[in-house]
Amino acid sequence: FADVNCGLKDKPGGFAGAVLGSSSITWTWSDVSGETGYRATDLSGNSLSGDLPADTTSWVETGRTPNTLYSRRALAFSAGGPSQPSNSATQTTLAAVPAGLQATAVTAQSADLSWDANANPAGTPYELSLSTDGFAAHASTPIAFASNYAASTAAVSGLAANTLYSFRVRARNGAGLYGAYSGASDGIVIDGTRPGPPGLASTTHPESSIPRPTAAAALQA
Repeated sequence: FADVNCGLKDKPGGFAGAVLGSSSITWTWSDVSGETGYRATDLSGNSLSGDLPADTTSWVETGRTPNTLYSRRALAFSAGGPSQPSNSATQTTLAAVPAGLQATAVTAQSADLSWDANANPAGTPYELSLSTDGFAAHASTPIAFASNYAASTAAVSGLAANTLYSFRVRARNGAGLYGAYSGASDGIVIDGTRPGPPGLASTTHPESSIPRPTAAAALQA
């Protein structure tokens, strides 16, 4: 009779994932006895991690696309072959922080805004908020997540004349997790005193440098 090694009897258990950011996920599992290493795989069994050392119980997957769902599992291996795969787990990377928020046209009562999706896939929803005190105490959301707004341009109307406004934008992933706001240096300050034909009338400042005028009554509620 020939000796046949059928591989490991036990498979990794408790496989789970935790999102680290817009391009990385940590995958974890329980250790088994007698293994010489592990592999994290996709659901087709293709190795993504390469061969990991014995007793490894986690692996950080990097270089992924923002706001994208990934399903993974793990298996152990020894000289006799691999174990059965673990249970599978699914996680969605965070949406990336929108970049380059800017005002493209401004009048005394309105502003057209645009931003870069920053590799977020089509369909990623955005929230646009504005403030007259640099987001110190007062803010409103002319575009809320509830509207599932997925464009990277927006027209905001109903602004008060002779008022300075700052804007910020953030995105939400498919699992309902909010990303960070566009950076403070992307805060747009608009001087609403300029009437007449639309024209670029905005500057970019750190939020700490934004003047603090009295908030428009509509924003104080």
